[in-house]
Amino acid sequence: MRFRLTYSGSLPPARKDNRRVEEKWAIRKHIHPQIQDLYKQEHILSTPPILMTWTRNEWTPEDKVDAPRKVGSREFIPLIREKLHMVCDLDITLLSAGSESSVITKEGDLDHRLTTLFDGLKMPTEPDMKGAGDIEQPFYCLMDDDARIISLTVHKDRLLSPPDIDFYALLLIDVTIRILKVTPDNNRFVGAS
Repeated sequence: MRFRLTYSGSLPPARKDNRRVEEKWAIRKHIHPQIQDLYKQEHILSTPPILMTWTRNEWTPEDKVDAPRKVGSREFIPLIREKLHMVCDLDITLLSAGSESSVITKEGDLDHRLTTLFDGLKMPTEPDMKGAGDIEQPFYCLMDDDARIISLTVHKDRLLSPPDIDFYALLLIDVTIRILKVTPDNNRFVGAS
């Protein structure tokens, strides 16, 4: 299954002394409606698998692609889940101020900016919940953990006339979901595009 997400906003580098909790929540809040729309538009996400009654005596909620997972008192729906043997490839186009050829800029080095992005694409941990504020329930996110990313390509280019926002970036995030082990719970993703 392939789809594209976008993000437009501050993408500062994560640091040991500043985990960028607010910025990660800004990313999550930007991505949430896109994943939510994907669930509504994609047939394989909006309909339960037909095979479930034929292959199992019991269906556990954690195995369903739309089953909420709790972090504290809040519910999250990650699309890409370890329990469903799912991983993803990300192909990211990052547009930001400065030279298109430099990966280390005044905005910070690229790998620490990507750390902020990856943390914003995954479900939060309990310590991250303090920055959540009011969020819709359930809250959709791309993955349960950023360990689901198995391949990464980043294209960096210059953004002409960027807004006057610290660490501003415009991202196009192409996601390809891959299945590591086909099961009755995830077989509908095999060959989906």
